[in-house]
Amino acid sequence: MPRKVGVGSKAWKVVDSVACKTAGAAFDAIQFFNKHNPNPNFTPKWSDKPLLKSWEKSKPTLVGRDRQIRCAQDASKTHAKPSSAGKKIGAT
Repeated sequence: MPRKVGVGSKAWKVVDSVACKTAGAAFDAIQFFNKHNPNPNFTPKWSDKPLLKSWEKSKPTLVGRDRQIRCAQDASKTHAKPSSAGKKIGAT
């Protein structure tokens, strides 16, 4: 079913476009201020130190020997065949 094309629909397109661009500009402004003035880290009652932000956390890298061992182990698990794969039922 074709959409109505007229003055009203063109006006809504303009309103929608202005609203989208305004929201985008507001989001960028909020991101800018949050980047330069972030909230302080949360410190739980059970800890002396505050929790780390996501960009402060470290992740171990898989390089060299560790990567080869872990990839080989994962591959052997995924490609392992059951021991009865080639045998017929009832055959000895």
